[in-house]
This record gives sequence, C-alpha cells and structure tokens, in this order.
Amino acid sequence: MTDPSPPPVATLAIKPARQYPFLSRHPWVHLSSLAEDGATLELGAPVDLVDSEGRWIARGLINPKSRLRVRLYSWIPELPIETSLFLSRIDRAIARRRVAETMDAQGAERLVFSEADGLSGLIVDRYVDYLTVQITAAVIHPYREAILDHLQQTLAPRGICVRIDEKTASNEAMQPCEAWVRGSAPTDQVTFTQNGLLWRVDLLEGQKTGTYLDQRVNHAAAARYLRGRSVLDVCCYVGGFALVAAAAGATRVVGVDSSARALDIAAANALANQLD
Repeated sequence: MTDPSPPPVATLAIKPARQYPFLSRHPWVHLSSLAEDGATLELGAPVDLVDSEGRWIARGLINPKSRLRVRLYSWIPELPIETSLFLSRIDRAIARRRVAETMDAQGAERLVFSEADGLSGLIVDRYVDYLTVQITAAVIHPYREAILDHLQQTLAPRGICVRIDEKTASNEAMQPCEAWVRGSAPTDQVTFTQNGLLWRVDLLEGQKTGTYLDQRVNHAAAARYLRGRSVLDVCCYVGGFALVAAAAGATRVVGVDSSARALDIAAANALANQLD
C-alpha cells in the first residue's frame, strides 16, 4: 500500500515556553503557538515539532490553511506517520471497546474517539450494522479511502456514510460531505437499542454522526438520580437524557430543543418505548 505522505519530514519550531502542552501529548498545535507558520507546506505533509532550542517534541500532519495548524500523532521519533499507523490504531480502539463490554448487535456505540484513541480528526460510530465516519481534520483525507476500506473489511457493515459538516469544512478548508460511500444506504431511519430503550436515528440528517453516542453512559448515570423527580432536558435533541430519565421513573419530563425535526423524532422515540 502506498502511503500518501512519505518522508522527508519538515521541521517546525514553536515559540519559547509554548512546549509544555505538547510534551504532555496535547494533539493540537494552533498557529499562535508556532514560531513559523509552515504556510508553504502541502496539506497533510508530515512535520516534526521542535522547541525553541531545536529539541524534538512530536510528529504530526500540517494543514497550512487552518488555524489548527498541526495535529500530532506520534511522540516517538522512530515512528513514521503512515497508513499502517492509522489502521493499527483503529484496530486497537475497537479492541478497547470490547474490553469494556461485548458488542450488542442491535445497539450503537462509538468505536473511535478521535483524540482519545490517538486519531485526531476521526470519529467512527456504529449503529446496528451501519457505520458513520465523521472527519473533522483535512489531514485525514489522504488516508480516507484506506480507512474506509479497512473498516469495511474488518467490520463488514451494510453501509458506511461519511459526514463533514459545513462549519468544520470551512475551518479546515475542505469540502462538506454527507454521503453513503460504501455498501448500501438504509431505506429509512435506523432503529437501535441503548440504555434499555429503542431509538430511531437519521444517519445523514441527524446532528454529529446521527446522535450523541458519547453521552450514552452519562444518560444512564444521570437517570439514577431522577426517579420521582420533575426533569427539564434543555437541548434534548431526540430525547437522550429526557427519555432515559422517564424510563427510570421520573414523574414529569420536559424536553426543549430548537429543532422541530429533532422533537418529532424524540416524540416517536417516546411512543416506541410506551413512555407517556
């Protein structure tokens, strides 16, 4: 497999006393931290980040058109940034999810947590047998097809969609995208189970990757305190905190959201779970 960003590796220095976040493995290097802007480098080119005295700190990929100028992926000098690095980290991320719990075939889960899995700019969510891939960094694009192929081969989903929202696209100087790129698209909203309830989600029109899977545990944790209470869920979207609280025994729940479409889906979710 040919890697999209081969050596040689350029070097960028940061301003004096700005090295501490990156020594602690913070993956974002904003333009304001750099002593040189790297504006002449190509998108996705590998760069070595050094301190003001030339000492090596980390290696990343540059976006010369973004204020978030460099995303860091390696703190080991001998470790190159290439396709195999991304694919192996995806595999390790999925394996970590399985340590915590077995896969619920009818459920949904976040498989790749971007920075938390060493994959800044990449989020992968599974909804039953469909995958949603959210790309928030233009430097991921040279690896996109290899990543999608690997997800298809490894997880065998019925379909994979890619989502890049307009705000992110503008900040990263890339094109927005909401499209099914592998397999087939679902003919309707996808229904999945989470926290003992049924949920419906529109994987292309919904917020983020369709819904907020990273809040699943928080929904359940909050609900434990809400039995017998009156609950207000502001920005409820499709009912995450509100419906889990209702199912846990809250006496009254009010959900508020600016999206009429989201509230319609929340009401359908309440009906599907026989929640009054």
